[in-house]
Amino acid sequence: MARSSSQDPRAWRARPLHFILVVVRKFIIAIAATAALGAALSLTGTLATRWGHPRPPPGRAISTTQAANVRYHQTVTIAITGPERKVPWQNAVVGFIIAVFVIGVCLILLWLASDFLVDWLWFSSINYLQVFWTTIGAKAVVFFAVWTATAVTLWLNGWLAVRFARWQPAQALAASSWNPTGKVPPPDLFTLMRDRLPWRRAIAGGAGYFALLVAAGEVGNWGVYLQYFYHVPYGAGDPLYSKDISFYLFVLPAYIIIKNWMLLTVVLSALSAGMIYWVHGDIEYDIHHRSMSPTAIAHGSALLGLLFAVKAWSYNLDRYLLLYGDNGVVVGASYTDVHVKLPLLWLLIGLSIVAAFAAWANLRMRS
Repeated sequence: MARSSSQDPRAWRARPLHFILVVVRKFIIAIAATAALGAALSLTGTLATRWGHPRPPPGRAISTTQAANVRYHQTVTIAITGPERKVPWQNAVVGFIIAVFVIGVCLILLWLASDFLVDWLWFSSINYLQVFWTTIGAKAVVFFAVWTATAVTLWLNGWLAVRFARWQPAQALAASSWNPTGKVPPPDLFTLMRDRLPWRRAIAGGAGYFALLVAAGEVGNWGVYLQYFYHVPYGAGDPLYSKDISFYLFVLPAYIIIKNWMLLTVVLSALSAGMIYWVHGDIEYDIHHRSMSPTAIAHGSALLGLLFAVKAWSYNLDRYLLLYGDNGVVVGASYTDVHVKLPLLWLLIGLSIVAAFAAWANLRMRS
């Protein structure tokens, strides 16, 4: 009688090693999280120190006349020599962003490396390395495909937003804001960020980072994609749509995953583009003034049309999900599903398509 894998001595020897690697992985992640928290607190303290006003040293007091002279000499120096060097807190903000990016990438790499070692040792112990390398190859292909598509989409939307956003000077932007006293307020944080931030590099880095997070979440669906690409016909169809059973087992799950990724990417693109337009003044929303520039409206119309198009496809997929229904009596599409929900889904599909074309028509008129 053949011995099961649970009775294999190699499997039993691999279990303590598997447990040790899991503990080591959790310990490494805890150390990395602690280091990330310490770096964040350190940078926060640096920001608080550099944003605060300089104080006189202990035991010495500055008189009002000396303070006025200091302000006078600073003004004269700026007028003669031009703008001073960059404000120190800007370097701290850039360092904080870089530190957060690097720490996030390191945590993801540690998580992936620990899982890789655990799975490699386990599959080696039971002589299934071919299966292991197949899963690794599928995960790598899914990761890089999703990362590339997401990064290109986010970068393209951010690049278009920066290119077509209006560049209004800081003084004009401050003077155009509602101010009953007639005094021009100093430029705020968004104005300084708009003028000083290297937008092209920031957009590329942000797109790559968020694409990394999205791709890391999609890696777990590698099995669904393998089933989609290697599925074969089952030989029997459903009574409602006459679709082969393999469509519901292997094709429909992959379509749903792709649809969810498209919705997430469109939403992230809209949020990133909207933030860029808001910082540049193309979108203004406060108590006294609400407006959007034609460029922001055109960009939003394009993304909104794409969102409605994806929703139309989503409603089309929901038609097939009616066969998964279970009302406690029968499994499958009931009388209500066929005669009420199905016509309603067709109506939603038509409305979504009309809304998508209406949004794209608005884009054409705005451009």
